[in-house]
Amino acid sequence: MNQRLEKIDTLWVHATDTPFSKKTTKKDLYQWHVIERNWADIGYHFYGNRDGIITQCRTLTTLGAHTYGYNRNSLGFCFEYGGVEKGWDEKPTELSLFSFERVLESLFVVLPNLKFLKGHCDAGNTQKTCPMFDYRKAFDPVFVNGEKYLLKAPTFLSK
Repeated sequence: MNQRLEKIDTLWVHATDTPFSKKTTKKDLYQWHVIERNWADIGYHFYGNRDGIITQCRTLTTLGAHTYGYNRNSLGFCFEYGGVEKGWDEKPTELSLFSFERVLESLFVVLPNLKFLKGHCDAGNTQKTCPMFDYRKAFDPVFVNGEKYLLKAPTFLSK
């Protein structure tokens, strides 16, 4: 099923919920989503690993399978990290945050109505806690009356 670029208004943020010792690959995502859940493909549009490498998993016009009830007119981005509730206390790496911001800035250019950045936990219909960090503070996106502005320098670069 397809979606129109001009209708996409939300980017949902997710996390793999894997320990630092585990490297998660696109093949792992395929295993979890397609093999184990019998989905048509990986649910996310983008996957960012700890090294800051971003992989596109679905085209922007392909309807995602990332946030139940909220996939239409949205995209999903998944970070490789997790386990805060398991005591791992891990957050996205500086490289993955930096790469995510570059993706977000690029999406602003091609998605004229992108207005919302939300965490999976914000969906309200799930027990999921991801993205398990204060993504709003980390990315500091600015939306004023529906107008998008480029992000300021990421918080970790100002240290």
